Amino acid sequence: MDIENGTNQDTRVKVTGGGSGMAPYDSDLENDDPSKWPLLPAGGFINYSPMSPPLTVCFVVNGRQVRKEVRHAARKVRLAAAGNTFRVDVE
Repeated sequence: MDIENGTNQDTRVKVTGGGSGMAPYDSDLENDDPSKWPLLPAGGFINYSPMSPPLTVCFVVNGRQVRKEVRHAARKVRLAAAGNTFRVDVE
């Protein structure tokens, strides 16, 4: 699965969950220090060997978290600009 930053801003990214069959909510995302997460440069991507779904992919842009739950096998998860905010698309 590719995780892509389709914006013109660097972001941090973290993937949690996997394989439990339950909603992949991870309260640690709220308390975790995103500055320690992998950096995903503007326009960049990483190839991630996923755990089995469900997963949560969390991006941090300008100090704000943008999350997407991925319930089925995905080829790509992409952070995109949406006006003054951001969205996450799954393909």
